[in-house]
Amino acid sequence: MGRKFSVAEPIKTMIRSKDLVQVITGRDGGRVTAPGDAERDKARQQGKRGRVRQVDRRTGRVVVDGVHIVHRHERPNPKKGHRGGRVDKEAPIALASVRLVCPGCDRAVRVKPGRDDKGRLTRVCRECGVAF
Repeated sequence: MGRKFSVAEPIKTMIRSKDLVQVITGRDGGRVTAPGDAERDKARQQGKRGRVRQVDRRTGRVVVDGVHIVHRHERPNPKKGHRGGRVDKEAPIALASVRLVCPGCDRAVRVKPGRDDKGRLTRVCRECGVAF
């Protein structure tokens, strides 16, 4: 049975904003119909990399630049200068679907907590041991 998330208990994560992450699972985030050949390459999210823009620890989701682009239809608003129409923006994806990219081995890796020479808490790559 899956873990139930509550508003009072934020999820623990090593991912912070401005980190470079890679998507390790998923395809298009819930597409119902099968995409055509031309669309299939654009639809794949697995393997894409991007910078984390925002982390929501309450819901366990992150917004990554250039990943999970969705279309939103906005109404024109002349006071704000919006023309209206279809606007592309990034939608949140699950924290479990992304992993940090290690600067040492340049791969999507799991990380563990560690200490640097000054005693501060850092993240350590489980593959190569580089702290970042």
